[in-house]
Amino acid sequence: HLSIRRQRQMCIRDSPYSEYIKDTRNSFHKAITLIGILVGDHPSYSELLVLTGLGPTQLNASLRELFLDKKIAKVSASKYHSVDGFNDAILKPFSTTAISLARAKLLASA
Repeated sequence: HLSIRRQRQMCIRDSPYSEYIKDTRNSFHKAITLIGILVGDHPSYSELLVLTGLGPTQLNASLRELFLDKKIAKVSASKYHSVDGFNDAILKPFSTTAISLARAKLLASA
């Protein structure tokens, strides 16, 4: 049973669908990492693992992207800080205000 499950996981991982959603998944990982940094109030790496639910590989990739985009900074040797806070553009899709506004526009156009 274990070998069948692994084979199925490998097929899903290597499928065109995985490649198709790769950018969306990476964007979500970056956003959830940034949210974890905001919610955790300067969390450490190990705290981010717990807050985000991401694996080490996913979290490392997200942190790297956020550093390169100058979205986060290290406050101390092991603490992270969001540069723009809750005003970061990455978080716009996750804003309840933006979701409510989009829903109101959709209802108004119907």
